[in-house]
Amino acid sequence: MTPTPHPTPEEIRAIYRQGEDAVVASVEQMVALMRTLEARIQALEDRLAKNSGNSSKPPSSDGYKKGKRRGLRQTSGKKVGAQEGHPGHSLKACLLYTSPSPRDRTRSRMPSSA
Repeated sequence: MTPTPHPTPEEIRAIYRQGEDAVVASVEQMVALMRTLEARIQALEDRLAKNSGNSSKPPSSDGYKKGKRRGLRQTSGKKVGAQEGHPGHSLKACLLYTSPSPRDRTRSRMPSSA
């Protein structure tokens, strides 16, 4: 669609001087243009709003945008975890036995210099 030229202030004044009928015809022309543009905008917005969920488009054409997934559960406002003052239980860290490396054995055989 090629852009239509907008009337200059001089052209608008010339239409005004021609009389009421010329002004009404000019306004009707602008209203008709606005209606066609509104229809075109609506058609483009409808095309943009389509995805695989509401049309026959394949899911691969949806792009990378994922829909918002929100559960129906609401937060209770309570803190998570155990009650205040509870000592808690956890696994203690333990050292696994590993055989000493040959370097460790040679160091232990050397006489101490202390």
